[in-house]
Amino acid sequence: MIHIALCTDKHYAKACLACVVSIFENNKDINIFIHIITKNLSIDIQEYFNIISRKYNQRIEIITISAQHFSHLKISNRFKEAIYYRFLIPDLIKAEKVLYLDSDTIVVNCIKDLWKTDLENVACGVVEDQACDDIRIHNRIEIDDPYFNSGILLINTKYWIENNINQKLTDFIYMNPEKCIYPDQDALNIILNKKIIFLPYRYNFQEKLYQTNFDNLFIHKSKWNNILQEKKVATIIHFTDNIKPWHVECNHPLKEEFFKYISLSGIIKLKPYHYFNIKKRLIMWLKDLF
Repeated sequence: MIHIALCTDKHYAKACLACVVSIFENNKDINIFIHIITKNLSIDIQEYFNIISRKYNQRIEIITISAQHFSHLKISNRFKEAIYYRFLIPDLIKAEKVLYLDSDTIVVNCIKDLWKTDLENVACGVVEDQACDDIRIHNRIEIDDPYFNSGILLINTKYWIENNINQKLTDFIYMNPEKCIYPDQDALNIILNKKIIFLPYRYNFQEKLYQTNFDNLFIHKSKWNNILQEKKVATIIHFTDNIKPWHVECNHPLKEEFFKYISLSGIIKLKPYHYFNIKKRLIMWLKDLF
């Protein structure tokens, strides 16, 4: 049984549903138990998850957490409280290992090999961020290993519980809000420094890695060829940009792949809408015109 956790709120609920459909569609020969950690999902959305569960004959549970867990931590328009829910996974899910996925991901290949990863004596398996070698990040949070992306975490739950990782993460963010520009991700990189293993890029293939020119990326040139090879076998696609597939302005090459899973659900209605307001769109149009 593969245990997968997703954390969502009302803002990302439909994207989360698309991710769940993509998991089931591309892993039909595997028993999967999906755990949705949330605080405020509507009854209608919860029923959507139940329908998907029955359609694929796979298990989905909705775990509703207390509103008080992270009320003392910093949030913003971009980073909602739901970014912290992943910290609770080892306490909420009774399994030795849990694969955490951000809701703005889709799974396009089998995850069986990923699940087999040995996590002995480490907190989790992670994938380098698309700015993994940015010296500005390294200096800001004082790490020397590559900076990793928190959108996919293969978690060793026993290690997290025995080493009180949840408490260490929340304490650090509370005490160092100015240091945590990307709150959960920065804290994870600091607290788990030297306690992780790096997974292939295919398991968290991020937006900027689809560029044809890597000159402007903060990734060492020695890694470029590997990234190009990993692109051919990408398994988990992560829409990391602020502009998501459900925005009209999105130019991601796999935007339609996301909507394929929306369609395959048979129930999710999601019409693309603008990311930028009309004033911003007008300014952009005028700049292009002249």
